[in-house]
Amino acid sequence: MLRSLVGSEMCIRDRLYTWHMCGDTGTRIFGWLADTGEDASRWWAGLISFTLTIGIFHAYGLLQHCMDCTNGPWAARKIHRRDTLTYSDMLPNVLLNQAFVGLPTIMIQWYVDRGLRIDGGAPPSAAELFTELLLIYAMYEGLFYYSHLLLHHPRLYSWHKKHHSTFASVGISGHYSTPIDFFTMSAGPVLLAVLLFDTHAASVWLFAIVGSLNTIHSHGAYRLEGFPLPDAHETHHAQFHWNFGTGPLDLVHQTDHCQKKPAFWKRGLERGASAV
Repeated sequence: MLRSLVGSEMCIRDRLYTWHMCGDTGTRIFGWLADTGEDASRWWAGLISFTLTIGIFHAYGLLQHCMDCTNGPWAARKIHRRDTLTYSDMLPNVLLNQAFVGLPTIMIQWYVDRGLRIDGGAPPSAAELFTELLLIYAMYEGLFYYSHLLLHHPRLYSWHKKHHSTFASVGISGHYSTPIDFFTMSAGPVLLAVLLFDTHAASVWLFAIVGSLNTIHSHGAYRLEGFPLPDAHETHHAQFHWNFGTGPLDLVHQTDHCQKKPAFWKRGLERGASAV
């Protein structure tokens, strides 16, 4: 019992120390940004946001590609390999979307001077960071879900069809799409959220990291420890009429793969999916 209590105390102490070090590092980073001047600090904050998004996306995407090409113990965690397009086939389109849609999206934040606050060099408190992340996620989920639902309508599906030429077994396929689809589903929801709530740069950076990891993971078909199961999005790519969001709104509208298929899918929207 005593050993357990001592162990718990040491664990808490280590976590508090780690949080303190993160806060100290954040203070130095935002202090440096503040010292560069108002305009330059916003430019640097946007560049860091873009670099984190692209860097994490491609680092994890390349790691999964290496896993796909080797027969290690992780191979047993791959739930399917249905994609006919390869990593190399998808990469040019992914890079074009990120350069010509993703980067201008960051520049919009810099131009309108919202969504990349540095507050004179002060990092956000834990409560502020958590609140802003929750707000960004809520806005992202809403815009992602309903825009995704609309793109499955027969009259709009041509903009989304390119993405559905993949089957969510290659990580970088998460950004394999038309430019309109990429903005609507990836860049746009985050842009509108951070502009509306005028979030701190740290919140944007952290959301970018988590979002990039999730995009690769949900399209990579690996069941890995510490990550949510990729099965839900794999089901969406296989059957089209399930799992349009990241979870909450699918439960609300009964479009998660555990629910009975809604009656309205028997009318128009399902015909859009059948056009693949």
